Amino acid sequence: MADKTITVTVGSGTQYIIGGTGNVYYFDGSQPAANNVDWVVGGTIRLIQSDSSNDNHPLYITTNASTNLSTGQGAIQTSNISYYLDGSSTQSDYYNTTTFNAASVRYVEFKLPSTQSYWSCWIHGIGMGGFWDETSQTWGALNWGAGEWGEQGDATVTISNSFNLTTALNAADVTANPSPGWGTENWGENGWGDVTGGTEILPTFTALSTAVGALTTPAMAVGITDSFNVTTAVGSIAPIEQTVGLTGLSLTVTLDSTELATTGYVDVDMTVNSNYTDVRHVNQA
Repeated sequence: MADKTITVTVGSGTQYIIGGTGNVYYFDGSQPAANNVDWVVGGTIRLIQSDSSNDNHPLYITTNASTNLSTGQGAIQTSNISYYLDGSSTQSDYYNTTTFNAASVRYVEFKLPSTQSYWSCWIHGIGMGGFWDETSQTWGALNWGAGEWGEQGDATVTISNSFNLTTALNAADVTANPSPGWGTENWGENGWGDVTGGTEILPTFTALSTAVGALTTPAMAVGITDSFNVTTAVGSIAPIEQTVGLTGLSLTVTLDSTELATTGYVDVDMTVNSNYTDVRHVNQA
């Protein structure tokens, strides 16, 4: 399969090298500007001449731009080129106007050689043709995916004055950093964006201790009824003076009359249920 296909027709235009107006080859509807077409060395191109305007004008590829017809024909490209006349054909049949004109589908397909080359008419010569501007990179020259960006392979191109120009493309080193992709580790392994390790290393956590301050228990009044056993300390309770009424008690009072007569007062000894004794100082009324 050709990398590029061009439909060829014949029309009036400025003839290559010899000048003047005459029949020239049109590529895809127009004469190539300045009689040249950019094309990459090694790229495959198909020139379709099925249009009837090509009758008696079989096109050929030559490495000689001589206006002498025989000289140009003597330098015809013979390798990396094929011919088609309603099927696979030969060079001799293609350039025979009888078999050429009789075919409905006709084309020549070739790879551009490394030396400067031209397209020309087998019958009328170089004036109908032009030259291939050989480059190391030409937009659209190769199929999609062939080569890298800007790289169509190394090429050696012969130019005038016997200079050999060698162009090396993509000579710079390329450093690649391979990295495993999405899903290479189990769920939960490695941090975000990090799949270079086998397991996730978690950060060290510091124990957290929070002080909430000292709690102060306010003074509380506690009322106790009946009989309770209190085992929980709820703070200090300060007793206050209270008047206690006693019932069901026997009171015994002993008076010393002699002391009263002598001193004007008497001590009263009180005994409550034989368990508590109190001495009261009573003045004479």
